[in-house]
Amino acid sequence: MPHRELPDCCAARSESSSAQPLVFLSTLSAVDAYVLRAVSDAHPHVHLVHLLDEADPNRPPRWRRVLAHPWRSVKGRLRESLQAPGHHRMERRIARALFGEGGVPEPEQLGAHAVTEAPAWHVRHASLRERITAIAPSRMLVCGAPWLPNDLCRIPEHGTFNIHWGIAPEYRGGNSIFFALREGRSDCIGVTLHEITPRIDAGAIVAQGRVDVDAADDETSLWVKCAHEAAALTAGLARLPADQPVATRPQGAGGHNYRYAERTARRELALALRQLLGRRPTPHPGAREPARLQDEAALRA
Repeated sequence: MPHRELPDCCAARSESSSAQPLVFLSTLSAVDAYVLRAVSDAHPHVHLVHLLDEADPNRPPRWRRVLAHPWRSVKGRLRESLQAPGHHRMERRIARALFGEGGVPEPEQLGAHAVTEAPAWHVRHASLRERITAIAPSRMLVCGAPWLPNDLCRIPEHGTFNIHWGIAPEYRGGNSIFFALREGRSDCIGVTLHEITPRIDAGAIVAQGRVDVDAADDETSLWVKCAHEAAALTAGLARLPADQPVATRPQGAGGHNYRYAERTARRELALALRQLLGRRPTPHPGAREPARLQDEAALRA
């Protein structure tokens, strides 16, 4: 498992501080990278655990999966061929909006004190648990990662928290921004910072931020606005002393846990046509929920 300390100003800054490390675990998309930079500016010792998109060697070979579920495999391949190019273009536009024409910087340029790289499937592997245990983090922030087992989340002494790109509990799971936009819920576009529990995006809420929605917005611009809001919320958490309790509130009932498979090409096309014909999002003023962190000034900074 590759690991490297970064002998730059970030390392010097951490040596002058008694703060416990904070682990930032992420697959590091453009919005994740933007949040990491804000967290690194707010905390003196951030250790990035970068999850790489590599195939799990223990997964059954493709031919066996096709034989076991032929129709599911055909649908999956068709969906990938139709939708993946558009998703890649949107990711590039988000990266340019957040970082300029150079795109997403390398992990070493985002301010982390150290970087550990591991395949994403290692979240279920003992080697990653051992590595994070050795770091001895005060807290762990998860931003764009697969489902994590309980024993991994319990390693940090003062909690593991997730940035969910959506307003929970109304919109949980993946593509929450897309589904809120598709369903005309401008009031439910934003981010939720919450504790991690076995249920997806169902943990107690630390803070939420709803973004300003304008009639000219589309999914790309809303992702960019949500990235700014997520950066503010996570930086507030990162500034807190390691042993300071984090106030939370339980999530309410209801809502829906959206799955990737529910974002079909037909639904994407319907939303694109609706916006092309002038049926734009209903404007809605953003609002940050009163801070649940005890250090409220940190969230407002």
